[in-house]
Amino acid sequence: MAFKSNKFIITALVGIFIFLLTLSSSFLFYYLLFIVLGRIICWKLASNKDEKKILLNLLYVVLPFYILFSFIIYQGYLLENRFFIFSDQSFFYSNIEELVSTSNSFYDVFKKTMIERIHYDYEGYFLLAGTAGYFAEYYLDGNNIFIQSILVSSFSVLINIYLIKILCFYIPRKKAYKYTLLFAFCSPILYYSPWVLRDMPIALFYTIAFYLIHKKWNIINFFTFIGLILITMQFRTEHGLFLLVFPMIYTYLNKQKNYFINKIWPIIFSITSVIFIYIFVLLIPQIEKSIKTVERYNKFTNESLNDGFGSKLYSLPPVIKEFALMVNSQITPLPPWVNLNLDYSWISLVMGLLTFIFAVFWSKVFLVTFFSFFNKSIRKKTPKIIYILLGIFFLFLLANVSNINVRRLIAVYPIFFLIYVYIKESNFQNYFYKKYNQHANLVYLTLIILYISIKSIL
Repeated sequence: MAFKSNKFIITALVGIFIFLLTLSSSFLFYYLLFIVLGRIICWKLASNKDEKKILLNLLYVVLPFYILFSFIIYQGYLLENRFFIFSDQSFFYSNIEELVSTSNSFYDVFKKTMIERIHYDYEGYFLLAGTAGYFAEYYLDGNNIFIQSILVSSFSVLINIYLIKILCFYIPRKKAYKYTLLFAFCSPILYYSPWVLRDMPIALFYTIAFYLIHKKWNIINFFTFIGLILITMQFRTEHGLFLLVFPMIYTYLNKQKNYFINKIWPIIFSITSVIFIYIFVLLIPQIEKSIKTVERYNKFTNESLNDGFGSKLYSLPPVIKEFALMVNSQITPLPPWVNLNLDYSWISLVMGLLTFIFAVFWSKVFLVTFFSFFNKSIRKKTPKIIYILLGIFFLFLLANVSNINVRRLIAVYPIFFLIYVYIKESNFQNYFYKKYNQHANLVYLTLIILYISIKSIL
């Protein structure tokens, strides 16, 4: 109990510290709200008292750290007087400001986003951010970038809460806690947590769906999947459409365990297919706009690549190109210190260090897992669900190969991290882990050397 109390004291101290520096009632309200909502979710997810303690401990460690990181990023914004990373934040934030300033009520925010659909392609995100911003602007001391940043960070925190629950299906709670902390602080989730963008809410929706796949079949869970699909489509259409595979996999995994489901599986498959077709037809205009957006991103990607290393991958023959791009997306950036520059501001140094950490960490996770599947014994011991999740991961990468970057892929990173943890904990003897770890290190160093050599020639 003392352990949990100490963590809560840290959470309280971080909140007090930021409040004293900002004197923002908006920050204080949302910080307390995130704590309350986080506790409720932990209570709902916990299956017993011990699990509740672990979930709350995780909340009290990750939440203050992520919010503090958002505050540091906000200071960097004030220093630079611009969005120094991901310039499309300015598009989202300016639209949020306009939505808040031109709305006369919460219903106005809802009407403009969900009924009139003035932004058309991002209405779910604008409804969320606009509602939070409207309340801060007219009932507290104002909406600003920091408030929008911590809103996104709260979604990132919840990703870790659901991840530990998923890991608990496979490994003991204490180990799951340690692995989740590792993921929370070393994976790209932390790096992408404070930006005023759609990616982290989408990643949370995927993680919830990922969690539900492991639950026993019931009609409430099935319709929760449908709800997640519809909500996600309001944030990014193509990500919502891809989520349609989750309820089908959920039902398929349960049909062998449940006689009733086994009998009605064809009906459920047919219903899901009809829902897919209906949604597809209903949202053809939105899908067409999404395709144009992807084409615009493709053009931007090609222009950005120019004659560099990335363009060489895009010029490879089909199949080889897709494979190379998918692998490259999991070990990027190369070299990991590419963003470390001491000549710029302190915030650039902070971001460079975080880039280095997540690049090395995720490259190792990917390569160790990749090499482990060359082991025949591991392949035999690995259960069907892990292969299905691995298939989802690579199918998602393939679906995004036209504009393959971490921001778009991060929604399925918890899936791959589970696969890494399962393989490491369930199959590796110490000898095998050391062996594949050495292979991963050697390949990673070789790739860095090759990359630097190729870049010097280009």
